[in-house]
Amino acid sequence: MLRGNSSVPARAPDVEAYNLFLQGRYFAQRQSPEDSKRAIPYLQRSLDLDPSYAPAWVELANVNMTQADYGWIPSAEAYSRAREAVHQALVLDPNLASAHSALGWIQSGIDRDWTAAEKSMRKALALEPGNPEVLTRTGLAVAGMGRLEEGLGLLEKALERDPLRLDSLDYRAYVLTSMGRFDEAVAVSRKVFELDPSRGNAGFGIGLPLLLKGELDAALQQMEGETTESWRLFGLSLVYHSLGRRADSDAELARLKQKYAGEMAFRIAETHAWRGENDLAFEWLDRAYDQQEAVLADIKLSQLVRRLSNDPRYTIFLKKMNLPA
Repeated sequence: MLRGNSSVPARAPDVEAYNLFLQGRYFAQRQSPEDSKRAIPYLQRSLDLDPSYAPAWVELANVNMTQADYGWIPSAEAYSRAREAVHQALVLDPNLASAHSALGWIQSGIDRDWTAAEKSMRKALALEPGNPEVLTRTGLAVAGMGRLEEGLGLLEKALERDPLRLDSLDYRAYVLTSMGRFDEAVAVSRKVFELDPSRGNAGFGIGLPLLLKGELDAALQQMEGETTESWRLFGLSLVYHSLGRRADSDAELARLKQKYAGEMAFRIAETHAWRGENDLAFEWLDRAYDQQEAVLADIKLSQLVRRLSNDPRYTIFLKKMNLPA
């Protein structure tokens, strides 16, 4: 899961603060580890100059959530900062749609309060029904609750308004993958890669549906070309397993655990699920839960975790997440 852009209200902020906000948002939109880090000082300097500018608080929340969702920093601390920033934005502007949308993201990812999350996102839609960010977040959240067609429809509405919006394209590909529409997912993910090949997991996004449809050599090529190390290790551990290269899969998974266990326990659980190692998969799901990894909100969307669906522990875990089986 990953983040959208703050909407800009009619009130004009301090000029220098606004320019810093725009620079921060530019780097935030690129959604790579390096650019996300670069975004934060711009946003913080913007808020130092004009702490009453609510969209900058929302964008600061967005960057923190993006870093957590991609597995670049621990989720609990990132979402704690995001919650504080969103609270500040709503105090300043109770009618800021992007702030309500971000609050809904936190309520689904961390609080696991799906009723409150949908209420916040529906409020955001009522305030700005054509806002692509709000449509995108609501779409993925609804899909994560199991309403795939409805979620996909909202994502497509977002893309009607902004056809080049990368997070909308990302999530559309992910939902299509969850629905088993792999060729469509590959096509959408290739468009994301074409628009920004340095994006956080652009290569993995193409490789996953290729893997799931059994095109292993093509999937391997994409995973090998993934530029973000954590996602490359994740992808290779999956593909090597499917190719029967057990030792190579073990090696990549060991590296993933060694370097990213504190941020990507859910991805490690997905790998074990794909490899048919149910006990280890549930062990790492529990760890992801304890680490408050917000991406657990996507558990019903994951084709990899779905391999656990015949295990009674899967239904128990969904109940723990306050999700229907």
